[in-house]
Amino acid sequence: MNAVPGMGQPLPGTGSSYNASRRKFLKGVGLAAAAGLAAPLLTSTSAHAAVEGIVLGVNAGPWDPAPPTESWPSAVPGALGCRSYRDTPFSTGPDCPTAFPGEAGSKAVASIRPDPTVLLNPADPNYDGLVQALQALILDGATKASTGYFAAPELTVWHEAGNMYTDQSTYLQYGVVPGTYTTINGTSLSAAQIMRSTHVQMQSLCDQVASANPGLPAVKYGCIIYGDIAQMASDTDSTLDWVPTSSYPLDWYGVDVYYEGDGPGSTSTHPDLSSYDLVSQYMGGFLTMAQERSGLTWPQINVCECNADAADDSARPQFFENLALWLYNNGGRRMLTFFPDTAGPHSVTWEYVVDAAVPYTINALNSIQSNYG
Repeated sequence: MNAVPGMGQPLPGTGSSYNASRRKFLKGVGLAAAAGLAAPLLTSTSAHAAVEGIVLGVNAGPWDPAPPTESWPSAVPGALGCRSYRDTPFSTGPDCPTAFPGEAGSKAVASIRPDPTVLLNPADPNYDGLVQALQALILDGATKASTGYFAAPELTVWHEAGNMYTDQSTYLQYGVVPGTYTTINGTSLSAAQIMRSTHVQMQSLCDQVASANPGLPAVKYGCIIYGDIAQMASDTDSTLDWVPTSSYPLDWYGVDVYYEGDGPGSTSTHPDLSSYDLVSQYMGGFLTMAQERSGLTWPQINVCECNADAADDSARPQFFENLALWLYNNGGRRMLTFFPDTAGPHSVTWEYVVDAAVPYTINALNSIQSNYG
């Protein structure tokens, strides 16, 4: 095993020959091409994911709330899905997290923010160190899964790119601000092109680690979008296309879905999801996109956030049930709710639903776990 000059000993299958191949890949096809702009017809199929059931869960914040609030596992037994965040962007190997994010005992989805302007530029002096640190992080996730610390690890970066990261003072330096262009190694790229290429690179890193360590569970890679599918995965405007197309399929495709009432006086910009048919209509558009981008009849679909605010308490339980049924019927694999520590514009806290006089939301979650978990 050869060392990368100045970088110490690399992981198996990730040394100088690997980095050279990555440079050749990025230079040979170009960053824009690496984003995956072609969309051939469906080429293969996979088993219907509903056979496995839905992994129901939550984002990491309220996984284990302070007493006396009832914790998630005891309130909804068997619901073990969890998404954990490391939201601080990082540009160098030493700043990359060394521990794969994930709650003990969960089925883990991790979200991190590596600097695309480094990750897509083999000429950057921090490139080799960042790539090796990310591979070490992925290997840590695979190793933890092999020991049972958590299960079925999945990874994404810059979740909801195209919707979030609009603050230029914070995010422009990383090339992810919607509507902007950033020059990387002499090429001017839109934020959407940069993100597509970043997903391609991260999928490749996960595949490399899996190939070098066949005895370990693979860390699966995917992306997460939000809102209007046409604004997130446009087939006609590459600046509104944040998902790699079928030239570069991902392991899974995620979407954050929120209920927001459309009654009198509403300023909602969300789709109307007040019935199963409307949920099916919206999620059907996402499924079609994922089918085209993955080349699979039944691509793995994750809902990585879902909730409704306090004004829609009465609608939340049925919304959850409708969403779970659609996922079960259409290859969905994970349904992760989002209960923030402080109520947000589209969410309530976990304490709010646990302390309700009648636990309609908790009942709905238990019904989902019982029927589809």
